Order: sequence, then C-alpha cells, then structure tokens
Amino acid sequence: MTDQNGWPDASKPGYPKHPERSGHHALRSRAQPEIVWFVEWVARQCGWRLGQGPSIMPESLARYWTYDTALYTEAEVAAAQREGMEEAIRIILSGKEVAHTEGTTITHTEVQDMTEEEAVAAIRARMEEIKP
Repeated sequence: MTDQNGWPDASKPGYPKHPERSGHHALRSRAQPEIVWFVEWVARQCGWRLGQGPSIMPESLARYWTYDTALYTEAEVAAAQREGMEEAIRIILSGKEVAHTEGTTITHTEVQDMTEEEAVAAIRARMEEIKP
C-alpha cells in the first residue's frame, strides 16, 4: 500500500518499487510539484542519485520528494507485454469466463482446437482490429 506521498511501501518512505533493482524513477519536489524529476535509484548503494552527485539516503529524500512512478526500459515493457499475452492465452485456453469489452472477445470455443501459436496469432489479429 502506498503512503500519502506516493511511496510504494508506506512502511519504507523513500524506497522505490523493487528497491533490489537499480533504475530510474519519476519524482516530484514537494516545493515544486508541477516539475517531474528523473532520479536514479542505485540498489547496491541503497540510495538515490541526481546526475553524477553522491547518493542521497531514502529517508532524507522522502522528506522533500514524492514518488510518481518507476520508468521502464523498452526491454522491461516488452517482457511485461509477453507475460500479459501468455496469461491471456492461459485464460483463454482454460475456458474461464472473463470480463470483456463488446467486440473484443476471443472465446474458448474459438481457440480450443488451435495450437498455442495459432491462438497467439488470433489474439494479435484481434488486437490489431481494435487498435484506436
């Protein structure tokens, strides 16, 4: 559960989502919340870094900054999309009922005799049909 300043773990203000992984995050200064800052979390140092400066301890940073979100690389986004696609295929092949938007559903009946590759192709084709 997030805290009132957006930190992912209310019991650990100043720590990002997945503190065991280094990466960039969007933070906001409490003094100027309209400005978004991109700050690097350095997992091995357990601290934040602005540019080439020294690490800032999480507790210190939490006093002056709020947390917006983690920033993901293209590879991380692609991996998450693959995981989502795999989960969708598992759900479809299981025959479970799921909530859907009219015109976007692929039913178990449509894919029950398909191979996994054919099911993936059918899902991708349906996704292309419904792109805005």
